[in-house]
Amino acid sequence: MEYDCGMEVSLIDCPHHSGVEAEIRAMCHKMEMISNAQEKALNVAKNELERRLEGMNEFRDKLDEQANTFVGKTESKLEVEKLITRIVLLEKIVNYREGSKHWSDHIVTVIIAFAVMVLAHYFWKQ
Repeated sequence: MEYDCGMEVSLIDCPHHSGVEAEIRAMCHKMEMISNAQEKALNVAKNELERRLEGMNEFRDKLDEQANTFVGKTESKLEVEKLITRIVLLEKIVNYREGSKHWSDHIVTVIIAFAVMVLAHYFWKQ
């Protein structure tokens, strides 16, 4: 006798073995159900894994696109060096102007003092 699970059993009708065939049939049915449930669970897990991997690939693609817009380390170093050079130049210009500003303040003060002395001399002479 052959069962659904592929087992071949031949039992003699015997009072001691009368329930064995029914038990074997029940076990084969139970094993098929377990196998089907495992196959379904495996398919669900496989589909979920594929969905998650697709999401990870999309995320990786977005990160790659974003990374392409970043400035490289060597480029940023060059830009920083250029900016530092410009800042140093601007500091020198500002310092020169501040130094010459003091001289121009002195010159204006001397001119005003001279004008006051001339006016004072003119008014006292009269």
